[in-house]
Amino acid sequence: MRFLSLALAFSSLAAVSAQAESFTCGFTEPFFTIEYSTTTQKLVLTDNALEKSTNYRGVEFQIVAPGEFTLRDKRGHELARLKLTMEGSDGMSATIYPYEISTKLLGGANNGEGGCASSLLKTKQGES
Repeated sequence: MRFLSLALAFSSLAAVSAQAESFTCGFTEPFFTIEYSTTTQKLVLTDNALEKSTNYRGVEFQIVAPGEFTLRDKRGHELARLKLTMEGSDGMSATIYPYEISTKLLGGANNGEGGCASSLLKTKQGES
């Protein structure tokens, strides 16, 4: 079943590769959010406790391998890496994200590990 879910997810991404997509990623301890749009190429990192955001412009979405993507700044430095596993986690809630994300933009938030959903692939509620 997991294989079928991944195959369907890959095919849906391939079918709409020319369309815009946006990602929302969650991290806990501390609580941060990353939002990214392929249309605007803007990444917004928000510290939810302080309600403070940092904007990164000109961030490119690159396909590294099937189901693996990077977000890179204008100089080519990797800001984040996403993997389509259908098992992503924000580290605290029972929410299951389609993507796992790792980033060096966050120090303490589970070592920069979190979960992401996209405009095409949504979260699911897991068991508590």
